[in-house]
Amino acid sequence: MNMFMSILSSLKQQKLSAILNSIGLVAALSVTYLILSQYYFYTLWNRGIDDYERIFRVDIRMGADSWTAFTDKDFQDKLLTHSPLLEGYFIYDRHKSFTIIEFKKSNNAEQSGSLFAMRADSCNLITLGVKLTVGSFDKIVGGNGIALAEGYAHRNGIQLGDEVVVGNKHTCTVEAFFEDFPHNSDFRQIRLIMSIDNNTLSKNGETNGILYVKLRSADDCKDFIRTAASIIASMGGDEYAADIDEHIRLTRIDYCKYTKDLSAYAGYVESGNNILFWLVAIVILAVAFINYFNFFVASVPRRMRNINIRKVMGAQRLSIYLELLLESVLLVSVALALSQLLINMFPKEILGNEISVSDSFHSFAMLASISIIAAVATAAYPAWYVSSFSPAFILKGSFVTGTSGKAVRNTLLAVQYVASFLFIIISFTMYYQFISLKNSDFGFDEDFYAYQYSTYSHDCDKYAAELKKCKAVKDVTFTFMKPLTNDFAVEFHSMSLDKKINLNCRSVGCNYTQFMGIDIIEGRAFTDNEDGDKYIITESVKRESGIEVGDFLSHNGTHYAEVVGVCSDFADAYEGIVPSILCYKKNHEVLHYVLFRLADGYTVSDVVSHIDEIGQYYSASKQKRSEIESFDNIFRQVHESLIVSAHIFAMFAMVALTIALLGVFGIVFFETQYRRKEIAIRRVNGATRDDILRMFMVRYFKIISICYLFALPIAVVLIRFDVALAKSLSPWIFIFAFFAVSLLTFSVVVASAWKVVNENPSDIISKG
Repeated sequence: MNMFMSILSSLKQQKLSAILNSIGLVAALSVTYLILSQYYFYTLWNRGIDDYERIFRVDIRMGADSWTAFTDKDFQDKLLTHSPLLEGYFIYDRHKSFTIIEFKKSNNAEQSGSLFAMRADSCNLITLGVKLTVGSFDKIVGGNGIALAEGYAHRNGIQLGDEVVVGNKHTCTVEAFFEDFPHNSDFRQIRLIMSIDNNTLSKNGETNGILYVKLRSADDCKDFIRTAASIIASMGGDEYAADIDEHIRLTRIDYCKYTKDLSAYAGYVESGNNILFWLVAIVILAVAFINYFNFFVASVPRRMRNINIRKVMGAQRLSIYLELLLESVLLVSVALALSQLLINMFPKEILGNEISVSDSFHSFAMLASISIIAAVATAAYPAWYVSSFSPAFILKGSFVTGTSGKAVRNTLLAVQYVASFLFIIISFTMYYQFISLKNSDFGFDEDFYAYQYSTYSHDCDKYAAELKKCKAVKDVTFTFMKPLTNDFAVEFHSMSLDKKINLNCRSVGCNYTQFMGIDIIEGRAFTDNEDGDKYIITESVKRESGIEVGDFLSHNGTHYAEVVGVCSDFADAYEGIVPSILCYKKNHEVLHYVLFRLADGYTVSDVVSHIDEIGQYYSASKQKRSEIESFDNIFRQVHESLIVSAHIFAMFAMVALTIALLGVFGIVFFETQYRRKEIAIRRVNGATRDDILRMFMVRYFKIISICYLFALPIAVVLIRFDVALAKSLSPWIFIFAFFAVSLLTFSVVVASAWKVVNENPSDIISKG
């Protein structure tokens, strides 16, 4: 108890140091906690699935450097029939799984919408380890019942026995609830389990799904690949006869997030990000504890006087040493608790992931361990130093004014500034990249709005005609994927050239090229009276592959469609201009997005009620449309990862710079307090206030300049690891970073020294 009271007394005497330390530590610990949460979010990807070590995604090679997870249906059937190594499998066909439901008991639009479904059969359930919380699968597998994800059902007030209309025509009963799939999982969007056949949902036999297999043993991978490769060779002909095992691979599901060479697969995460997360976390914590160390050292003279007095009164060095260590641990523990309170005020989605950071036990346990160890390590040397002097020692100089003391503090402060410069330069380069991408030419007219509302291609004309009855709607078209998002990379076979070509495929409405302002260079555009499926290729496809108007292409080897035109190149938001193909399917194609333009003088608010009215009338399921978005909003969503990354590094920069400035404030404040007499003598001898302030500013300007020159090449090297980001390097970013940090530092120096500089020098000298 006496030791605890002594610690509280010491903290009270060092109030400014304790407050500044707490602010810096709370900021650093909060940010580090978020970083660790993000790290564990991706490190534990798909590991919430039972037996994840035995579950693999089947990938097929598309080209020299590209793979696809969308495997051919014939291959799937043969593989699943002939492999005795399988315990289970799951084919995730997101197109067929996308279905519309309506809860009959309520007219609430929130209870009607689109869900991803999983086929209810024992093989799927075993493969993904689906766990029921309420109800039974007896009336679902092969029956007319459905199971809903527990979280979805709870949010919408759904009970067992509620009736649901599925796919506009089938009435089903809710028979069970199952545990939601983990948020950090490939299967998190599955909210519905039901019996699925070719008539239940959308008809599209050409769509290939992603095949996941559960092996009886993880050691069976090589044997399974050998069997699968033989099947591919038998289907592919002579070109697959040699090195057939080079055409297939198994990706364990906890590595699925890191497959960089996979075409048409969203959600790729750079595997190096995990290392980056750790490095940034270490840097942020190092910056905070460097600040802590500097404050401890800066307060050494006052502490030494108090400790010498206690030693004269009989206190032992060991007890004083342990007391100082416990003081450090206590201060860090308080900061850790305050950081948790701050974190709980953050939104559920943070740093791009979808988990509540307050639920991340791994992050808290790791952060608490690191923080306590760092607290002891940081205080160990200053505590040993300040408790090492004999009671008879009277401190007449000070460690603060000593050359070695200043060198230590300046060196540690330099680390903080280097980190700040790195984060500032990287974050502003990312912002500049976003602005540059936004101002680039995409090859189409960007003045449109879009919303999600699924409809079949053969009904698009009817739906568009209803929308255009509103005088505010100038034109309407449809597309399978949201504009700017990655198209599906598909392997096409050319009948005339007799070769296979990988193209980005986009399914669209018949008037898509006219609506988007994409020029037809050769041939013609789609028409609303096509006699079957048709293709339009971009000019880069014709130039690179030699495909001409009149050629016939197929992506499944059986159904061929004619190329009717060549259009100008257009870009997506990620890769710029890539060889692409527009696909128009006459029947049974679900187009998920409606694009429309406004007539002159009208705003979105003028059409919202009309769109909703048509939707209620047109759709038997009363599906709710998504929010209406402009091109700018869509662009921001597509580049959300870039924006989030920029925000993250900006936050890192702000935290690192804030802690560094807190350190500058504390050090200058302590120095001016200890050097009051020196400053007063300088004033008496003719030095002005500006001269005194300039003395401190010059010192920190030298530190900033050296740190900037050291950080600059490091930042350039780091940015050049990302080719796209390297193109956005601008000299204005480096100039801004230097002057912004310098200006903030000078402001802090003036604020911390202002009181002492403005004191009456004669009063200070007379007091001795």
